[in-house]
Amino acid sequence: MKLQVADGREWEIHLYKRGFNFCDIGQGWSAFSMDNNLEKGDVCVLELLKNRGVVKVSIFRASEDETPAISQFMLQELPFHCGILQHH
Repeated sequence: MKLQVADGREWEIHLYKRGFNFCDIGQGWSAFSMDNNLEKGDVCVLELLKNRGVVKVSIFRASEDETPAISQFMLQELPFHCGILQHH
């Protein structure tokens, strides 16, 4: 499976099933997070593109000096989201 950002760049990742409705992103996540300068508080919205094995990723930054691009209300309406808890 691949993660793809708005400019078309892609990263190969491996997903590991954890329970009924959960999965972990394993191999490939570190390269993706470093290449995209993800930091604690940033939000990644994932959209599975059917029949392509590609997950489109929209990144919303949580910088203190910027107006938040996505509100907590919007996050509650999404089916899922992942927050960066730790940056390696």
